[in-house]
Amino acid sequence: MRLWQVGSVSAVDKDGEEFNAFTYSFQSGEKITEWFKIDQDTGVLTTTKPLDREVKGTHRPPVRDRRVIIGHSRSRGVRVP
Repeated sequence: MRLWQVGSVSAVDKDGEEFNAFTYSFQSGEKITEWFKIDQDTGVLTTTKPLDREVKGTHRPPVRDRRVIIGHSRSRGVRVP
């Protein structure tokens, strides 16, 4: 089955380039993985199966970004419109 790219997310930390290593995932507890997958390194969103607008007109996958720093990490949730 062909996966279709439907969007992407990105994060930027204005404190400097050394703080801009992020990984991306869906917020835990969400059943969005039935419809979408996210590349943890690039933030690219693709469909896992065809979407039917007549069944559900809008999808809003809740994405979490995690800043990767040696020794600790910080995460926050973001909504993709």
